[in-house]
Amino acid sequence: MRRNVSFAMLATLVIAFTGPALPARAQQRAAQSPREFRISAAQERTVTRSLNATQLRQLNRIASRLAEGTSYRQIQAEWEGFASQLRGSDMDVNALVQFVLHQAYEENQSDLQAYAEKIQHFEESKEAIRGELARIRAFKSALEGGARWTDFRPDLNVWRGIRVISDYQPPAVITRPEAVDPLIKKWEEILASLGDDAQLANVELQNILQKQQQTLQMMSNMAKMLHDTAMAVIRKIGRDDREVLQWREIPAAFPPKPVDRR
Repeated sequence: MRRNVSFAMLATLVIAFTGPALPARAQQRAAQSPREFRISAAQERTVTRSLNATQLRQLNRIASRLAEGTSYRQIQAEWEGFASQLRGSDMDVNALVQFVLHQAYEENQSDLQAYAEKIQHFEESKEAIRGELARIRAFKSALEGGARWTDFRPDLNVWRGIRVISDYQPPAVITRPEAVDPLIKKWEEILASLGDDAQLANVELQNILQKQQQTLQMMSNMAKMLHDTAMAVIRKIGRDDREVLQWREIPAAFPPKPVDRR
């Protein structure tokens, strides 16, 4: 049951996220499971219908340990303890392992998805601000060209959309020409700040991708251990019980010879 994780998806994400704009497909890629960590609907039903609520919580906790990169020995110890509860069951071990790997992968993806959405928000916000700045500058240029003054209404939807924490609030209406330049300056400051935030988020995303690659490799390496350990524990328990029953039946099938006391 050797598993080799393909990291082509990760390389694609790096290129997409560090580019000038984040494609909409990047979030879909971030949510897709590599083949090694996918689980079929039938396998998932097998696990969820065979385990009780407490056992499912224990299984999810083991998956969280995997996603966090917990040590090999600790994972193995917890896994052995969980597998020992499957005494007498006909659990599909392959489905059980796939369930844990899939849950761990989904949890591991959560930070990546969050940063993908954050970076996309930054890019969309910057694009909206550039559009608003272009509109304000065009209005200013028209005034400088001799156009007649008319009250200017900033697009407050742009401000609400960027979700910037600031005491500044754009005016609903600009009634004086001298108020145009301060508005342009403020938008330029916010645009620069968003650019810095986006760059920092890209660096953080790179770190997350690197950590994810290490964790996925570790999960791939542990897959065989999870399978072999579960099989060994279940089979050992079943074999020992059968041996005990067989031993108890031996005296009935083969009564001991009478002892010669002469």
